[in-house]
Amino acid sequence: MRTVIATLATGAALLLTSPAFSQEGCPDYAADIAGIKPLEPKAFAGQLSESDIRCLERGYESAAKQTDKSKISRVLLANAQVTDSDEWVRLVRRHLDEVERSDPDIAYMFANFQFNQESPDFNSVVKFADVAWERRTDRWEGRAFVIRSHHLLRMRSMSLMMLWKAEAEQFAGSEQEPPTVANSRLKAHTAAREWLDFDRASDLPFTEAANLCVATGTESGCGLKPGWQKNSGT
Repeated sequence: MRTVIATLATGAALLLTSPAFSQEGCPDYAADIAGIKPLEPKAFAGQLSESDIRCLERGYESAAKQTDKSKISRVLLANAQVTDSDEWVRLVRRHLDEVERSDPDIAYMFANFQFNQESPDFNSVVKFADVAWERRTDRWEGRAFVIRSHHLLRMRSMSLMMLWKAEAEQFAGSEQEPPTVANSRLKAHTAAREWLDFDRASDLPFTEAANLCVATGTESGCGLKPGWQKNSGT
């Protein structure tokens, strides 16, 4: 009996000290990133256990390669997107700050998530929409490129519009528009014009973009001729 116990103890010790496992009994994802593959289906179903998450976090902290950190982070993000929106926001911010600031897919999802909140942080929406816009050609193509680009320009334009309106309200009744308010309006107008031009060039309905552009400027300043509504689509 003592021999059996000794054998089991020796085997456990070897398991915990082997390259595939960390001292905490977790798979050593930093040494063998392929070990996360079995967890991916569970993550997309939101079924990672507390132990899975703990071990993935340890792997994330100890991973030396940014590519490995990215793979681990994406598994955690997939799980949190299903189970816990607050945790997903925390993980997204960490991913963009520590791993891949220029990832267009995650920046797009984060901008869209924030834009659809009850009280959006419009500055943050603009920030991450810009990140996604700058790197969109790295990942998107075809119809996905067109539709996602449209949504980015829409979110950015409407966010800048709301920021301008909020600032203008602070100076309502002033005899002259302060330079900061005028600058905010110009930013909103420039973004709306860019959105309008993109939708028109992509043969998308552009009524919404045109209305926002005119609201921040003029029809001529938006490149629109009288009667443009008839040809703007639905």
